[in-house]
Amino acid sequence: GNVHVYPNPTTDRIWVDLTRYSDMEVNLTLYNLFGQPMFSHTVVSIGEAIELDLSGYPAGHYQLQIATEGKRSVSKPVVLNR
Repeated sequence: GNVHVYPNPTTDRIWVDLTRYSDMEVNLTLYNLFGQPMFSHTVVSIGEAIELDLSGYPAGHYQLQIATEGKRSVSKPVVLNR
């Protein structure tokens, strides 16, 4: 599962390229290093990149999990700098 997340590292927002998930319901969950979900967001992908605002979260390393119905999820590391 190769999902492009950019810019990474970032200071406030990331874009998640959902091109390969066109017309699919996609759940995006951001986990901190302790495995705690910081937010979970479900979108119906129209085959383009979506923006996630991370400005309310502390700097650090996170894992972004991208999951679709009935498909294996992929996890991407995200580095948030201030």
